[in-house]
Amino acid sequence: MVWIGYYSAKRPNVPQPERGWTVSISWTHPPVYGTAQEENRLVGLDTWVIPPFLGLLVLGEVIKIYKLRDYSGLKPLRWPFSSKRG
Repeated sequence: MVWIGYYSAKRPNVPQPERGWTVSISWTHPPVYGTAQEENRLVGLDTWVIPPFLGLLVLGEVIKIYKLRDYSGLKPLRWPFSSKRG
């Protein structure tokens, strides 16, 4: 997110071939232009940072539910799926 904010603030909204800024940078609004290397860096950060972060969130919730028996974020289950009958 920091890189996207930096590129959005510092880069032009039109291509500047004399500086090599000809590629539209993803995730910026309005679209800004930079180099192909910068675009690849941002896509790489999305690939290598976001999935592991989401995996840690899921792992934390699984530990909270199954190891700590904390079901505070879930709806109570009804009869066919619950161990209680009645």
